[in-house]
Amino acid sequence: KLVKMNRDFSMIFYDCRKTGKPLYKYYKIYRFSKCKQCEGRVTKCKPGEYERGTYFCEKCQDNSLKTGPCKNSLIGWATGVASSTWKCEACTFENKPGSVSCFACGSSKAKRKSTESPGTSQAKVAKLGSNVALSAKKTASENVLSERKNDNVAVKKGQEEMCKGHKKACVIKTVSKAGENKGRLFYSCPLTRGKSCDHFSWADLSHPKCKHNCVTLKREVYKQNQNNGRSFYICPKMPKAKQCDFF
Repeated sequence: KLVKMNRDFSMIFYDCRKTGKPLYKYYKIYRFSKCKQCEGRVTKCKPGEYERGTYFCEKCQDNSLKTGPCKNSLIGWATGVASSTWKCEACTFENKPGSVSCFACGSSKAKRKSTESPGTSQAKVAKLGSNVALSAKKTASENVLSERKNDNVAVKKGQEEMCKGHKKACVIKTVSKAGENKGRLFYSCPLTRGKSCDHFSWADLSHPKCKHNCVTLKREVYKQNQNNGRSFYICPKMPKAKQCDFF
């Protein structure tokens, strides 16, 4: 079940990166403050060697499929698969009932008589996986600079800004280029590179200004204490030695 969950979400991730669809629509707990399962508080931390931002519910996510999340989650998806889905004979991916070909490898839904040896079939599947991985890596690398911290974060209702070229709801991205604006938020066209317009506007103008009269950066508390998950504003100056004590 865990393998299926990882595989299915990998396909969602790949499809979003390939077509330009917003990945945030599939977020179930990442960057949320309230658990969608029990409506409890989401804990935020940065464990491990690389200190990557991690979000989890202490009540629901206890490594048990029986007591874990069952609605709006990948666990619910894995345990509640409809019987009408069909499994691809080539790669074992479970497809939607209406699909005539496999979403993962493109094989036809119709049952085929294989005349190939098991070794040949395995080699083809391995080659397919390699091609998908290379394609995903190439597509992801095109977006990594502008989406390193905020991956198409949704704009809250009532605060949507429309891009000037397509009149579509903009996405918020974070400036990753080194300079005085690094870390600031800005609005961008939601379409993929090559199709997007040149819309640009700052998304953090409502932030307070620090003692240097600069727009502050919004951060979250990741320490395991009573303030975990709370937002705060800091001075944007870098390095830290140049920052004022605004908080």
